[in-house]
Amino acid sequence: MAPKKKSSKGKAAKAPPSAPKPLFPVDESSMVTNHVLLDLQLSNVEMGRKFQERFDVTTPVFMVKRRIVERYGRMASLSLYKDIESADGEITDDRLTLRECGIEGGPGMETPPVFTMFFDYRPFAFDEPVLLAEHRPARDAGRAAAGASSGPASPAGAAP
Repeated sequence: MAPKKKSSKGKAAKAPPSAPKPLFPVDESSMVTNHVLLDLQLSNVEMGRKFQERFDVTTPVFMVKRRIVERYGRMASLSLYKDIESADGEITDDRLTLRECGIEGGPGMETPPVFTMFFDYRPFAFDEPVLLAEHRPARDAGRAAAGASSGPASPAGAAP
């Protein structure tokens, strides 16, 4: 049997697809993301643990805490503070976003505003005997001085 011939009539040209109509009006100003550069510092040490990280202001607080744990390791408890000097400076609800905590960012990715936050934590194994051991620098310094002047230890009864 012979194949069927195609009809000589051409197909109508398809119109270019148009953008779908939005179901509800969209405010494009809300689509701009605002970023902030958080300067995260350990609360009780001046020169201690400190780092900066860029976040979107819609980031929840638990993501900031997760980033601190990823950086410094396992922790028993972790607290974040906007201000350590005031009583209401601690952020207790981890579901709040940075914007809801009062941290406003800027629209630019190049130079976002810097905001300082403080964190405090308790190590995971805080009750380990090694961590609870008291360091005695005076006794250790005396041993080091005595060991340095006498040289290496010789076996008992050996002549110098």
